[in-house]
Amino acid sequence: VHSAIGLANAQFDWLPSEDGKAKGWSPVKDGFAAQELANKGVLVVAVYKNHDPKKSGHIALIRPSAKSDAEIRTEGPQVTQAGGTNMNSGTLKRGFANHPTAFGKNEVRYYSHVVEFPKSEK
Repeated sequence: VHSAIGLANAQFDWLPSEDGKAKGWSPVKDGFAAQELANKGVLVVAVYKNHDPKKSGHIALIRPSAKSDAEIRTEGPQVTQAGGTNMNSGTLKRGFANHPTAFGKNEVRYYSHVVEFPKSEK
């Protein structure tokens, strides 16, 4: 069990674990691939682990966007998030701004999970 402070840090560790993989989470190479998958309807998260275990990390959902590669390179994929800053749609760079090394030093990790929608009954 984790406090709200430690939850994103714990998720950072859990997503690539054997349990995370068994639950359907797969690593995504980078922000470009993360944006491409989100644009195809795949659930993608971006997660950062704080270097100080007593401080919170951060996690956000990647959302579909028509961003160019140049925009992704300078500001990251498009995210939606709740927390200190709530955003329906914003840049990863802005969303993770309370963690300057997250985007600046490429410390964000991405994971995807294919969501299967139930077939509608007719």
